[in-house]
Amino acid sequence: MVKDEEAFLVPGTGQYVKNYGTYRGADIWCGQREVFPTARVFIGHSLGVHFILSGTVDPSCRFILINPLIKKRKIVSLFFRWIRFLIFEGISKKKLVPSTFWFGNMRTALQLLKLDILKEFQKIPKENLIIIRGDHDAYFCTEEDISILREQNYDVREVAAGHDWNENIKNAVTDILRKM
Repeated sequence: MVKDEEAFLVPGTGQYVKNYGTYRGADIWCGQREVFPTARVFIGHSLGVHFILSGTVDPSCRFILINPLIKKRKIVSLFFRWIRFLIFEGISKKKLVPSTFWFGNMRTALQLLKLDILKEFQKIPKENLIIIRGDHDAYFCTEEDISILREQNYDVREVAAGHDWNENIKNAVTDILRKM
């Protein structure tokens, strides 16, 4: 069993760690770019996955990756997906970091999107990687993305959710941590 304090979380674009519960983590969207501490498990959501995998992490650690952006897409496509996400799924204003960070976050996001996630996945033993997908995520971690992962025999688990973190994702993460 992994305790919450043994896990390290990196949130999705423009969000705070505190939105995700009691995990310690890095508020990268507020400029916090600390070196990763020792952790048994790294939890990443959306572009937080890219941030984790862009750093120097021990591949023998365990990774729980929520709604990662798998397939490379053009910036224009991602922009329209972001707009559709905001319109149809939305995100609470309370969850977002202040607008003073948004310009820097756009730069960070563009840098992170250059990372080839599938190539980074290959550096980690498959048994150390669990991918959680919200089964209603039609914007960033789509059926097409997940089919790529399933073809390569990655452990993919779907839960009732969209792209953003919700109670079902939280429960799935808690369950996985309990069984580790």
